[in-house]
Parts: sequence; C-alpha cells; structure tokens
Amino acid sequence: MKKLLALFFIGIIQFDIINLAATSSDYVCGQSISAAKFSSSLQDHSARNTATNCSVAECPSSSADDNSCRASSTPCFQYSLNNSSYVCGPAVDCSIFQACDNVTHQCASNTSVCIVDTCCSTRAVCLPLYTLDFCKPGDWSSVGNLIIARYSHTASVVDDGKVLVAGGITSSTSLQSVELFDPLTETWTLINSMNMPRRLHTASTLPDGRILVAGGFHSNTLASTEIYDPLTGNWTRTGDMNFPRYSHEAIVLSNGTVLVVGGTDGVASAHCEMYDPASGNWTVTGDLNNRRYGHTLSLLQNGSVLAVGGYDGSFLNSVELFDPNVEVWTMVQSLNVSRRLHTASLLLNGSVLVVGGRGQSDALSSCELFDIANGTWSLVGSLNNKRYGHTATVLPNGKVMATGGDDYTGNLTKTELYNPSTGNWTIISNSDASRYSHTVSVLRSRKILITGGQLNSSTALSTTLLF
Repeated sequence: MKKLLALFFIGIIQFDIINLAATSSDYVCGQSISAAKFSSSLQDHSARNTATNCSVAECPSSSADDNSCRASSTPCFQYSLNNSSYVCGPAVDCSIFQACDNVTHQCASNTSVCIVDTCCSTRAVCLPLYTLDFCKPGDWSSVGNLIIARYSHTASVVDDGKVLVAGGITSSTSLQSVELFDPLTETWTLINSMNMPRRLHTASTLPDGRILVAGGFHSNTLASTEIYDPLTGNWTRTGDMNFPRYSHEAIVLSNGTVLVVGGTDGVASAHCEMYDPASGNWTVTGDLNNRRYGHTLSLLQNGSVLAVGGYDGSFLNSVELFDPNVEVWTMVQSLNVSRRLHTASLLLNGSVLVVGGRGQSDALSSCELFDIANGTWSLVGSLNNKRYGHTATVLPNGKVMATGGDDYTGNLTKTELYNPSTGNWTIISNSDASRYSHTVSVLRSRKILITGGQLNSSTALSTTLLF
C-alpha cells in the first residue's frame, strides 16, 4: 500500500474525456478532438482511494526533471512506469482508463502510456499522453498583441471567459479604447470605447457579470464611473463618486456593493465610499484612519476588508480593518516593513500574503503573512528578486505567482512561485517577461495571461504572454 501523503489537496481535480463544450463552471483543455474536462471533486480517483487507503505521491516540486510539476497550476502525481521511471499526471476519474497488457506493458494506442500504480485498479492502465502536458513545467509564450500598447490599465475576466482590457496610458495619453481577448483564438479585438479616457482607475466585476470602472486620471482627476455590459457590449455612465480619485483601490463586498478606498487627487485621501449596483448611486462611508494611495485591499473570508501600507507623503506600515456591518475602520497590527506598490494575496487558508513593494530607498524583497485569527504579521521567505509594480496571482493550486516589476535598476525578467506549505519562493522562469504596471488574468484553461505594461520609464507594451 502506498504511503499516504502528509499534505493533500483540499480541491482535488478530476477529468473525463469528452468531445462536448464545458459548462461555465468547468474549463477544458486538450488536443485534436479529445479534451480533458476538469472540475472540483472530492471523490476517489486515480491518485486516491479512501476505501483501500491508497494514495499516490505528489510529483516533486523541487525537481529539475522535465516531468516536474513545479510550475503547474494543476495538482500532479507521480505515476510509475514498468521500467522504474515515472510520469507526472493529474488526478483522473477512474472510468476513463483502459487496461494495458500486464506482460508487455503496452497500450493499444501509441497516444497513451502504460502506468502501473494507480488507485483505480491493481492492473496496469493506459493514461492519455496529452494529459501529461498539464503537469510539465510551463513557460511564457507570446500570443496576439494588443492593438494599442498600454499600461496602468485594467483587465477583467468576463463571464464567457474572454478578457476585457480597458483604458490605460500610451505615449503620455490616457486611453478611452477597450479590447477583448479571446482565449480560443488568442486574438485581441477593439470593441466599444469607454465614455471617458482614463488611467490608474479600477475595474470591479459586479455579481451580475457587469464591470464597473471608477475614477482614474485623464487631464484631471476623475469622479466619473461607467459600466460595461457583456450582453450588449455597451458602456453606460452611472453615478459619479463623491470624491475624484486615482491610484485608489476597489473591492466587491460580500453583499455585492463596491467599496472604493483612498487614492489621491494630488494629495493622499482617506475618503471611502460604496456603490450600490441596484440604485447606481455612491454613498460616503467611514474614512480611513490614515490617508493612503499605492496600498492594497483584501476581502477576508469573514467579509471584512484589510487595507495595507501605501503612501501619504511617507511610506506606510499601517494596516486597517473595515467592518462592513458598522462601516468603521479599525487600526490593527502594523507591517514589519513600510511599503507601497506592493501586492496582497488572499491565500486558500484565509491568510494574506504581502509581497515586495517600494521602500524608502529601495525595492523590497521582504514578504509578510497576516494571520486573521490573531491579527498579527510575520515575515516569511523573501523573494529571490526585489520588486515593485509587479503582480502576484493566486493559482488554482494555492501557490502564488509573482511576475514583472522593477527593482530601481530596471524591469525584472524572472517569474517566481510561492509555496504556502514551505513559505519559500522559487524561480520558475527566466524567460523575458520584463514589464511593470501590467495586468495578469487567470483564464478558464488555468493558463496565466500577462497583458501590456511598461518597459523602463516610458515605453508602453502591446505584447501579451501566456504561461
């Protein structure tokens, strides 16, 4: 009996071989006419059988072997071949397997490989070769360019899986244009423009799938807001904010309202307000205790909101917690290191990981973890490359990918992956993805899309990359 894993995935992935389109809750990958349909499952599968106390070891994340899943966003397991080697493959619904010859260990098709140690059967079975692609180390590859180069834009994944990129700046000009990325064709299309050019704005996906764009900067600081309707492809003006702002943060609360926090109109702001999608109106809510912009917001699992760091003329280490029930901000324990232009990621266990940023005199490599249960910050493993203006994206497997950014000497090429189990960062790609003020989107295929950004101090990029 195989040794049980000490750590196992909460959300196990299973798939079925299909030729049909997936529903909106699924994602599909595949080759030729076959596809693998993945969905969250707690049922037994090829890497686990609770009845027989069987589990298959996870593929080693530190291995340099090409079969290592160190860069994968899919849970991968180490299936043995008859020759004592192994392949990394995802967790598979047992019903898809066909038996292979127990003597020759050959499959009827040369598009499958014979594996001898699943939890589905005591017999050797055939695993489709293309499924192994899910578990091989990924890297960045170029896809269709934006039609208009841009940075300081927003990117939102629409309900149909496409990516909406709005506004930004190119050649010192704020953009009104909007583009839509189709993951199936890997192409960009210009669609209806916003009513107002803007950069350094926010975009929030409402519960009904519409997208709210708020504030930003054009020739002056904007209070205007507008909504994109994916069903019609049109933009509609909605109520203005009470305070014009840019470099603010916005987050959708548990009740569907949108909370906008801080920002600047030349001076850092403490003002906060909430948007009601039903009425289209903004209502002023409790002010921050510290004025700030260049900060982060995180919606915690209990519905409260964490505002971290930023800038008010000085670099901030202060942290505040917003209670939507009473609409009041409360100071909580400060960061160990003051920072702005950092990232904050809500991990699967409910803690918040703050990564890098800009310090008083240098870019930062330090990272901190907020424990919601006791309200404290602790330093965890540092980045291999200090950076600010980067992105940090929580992958479906719970790991965090850091891309791009600047370290005061230039843009960074290396991509890093944070493992919450170890608290450490690993460089997973040396390919040139250098840029900052870009966006990152997780597609339904679980591929990662980088869009646009800024190169050095002035060049807007049109290039887009997939991982």
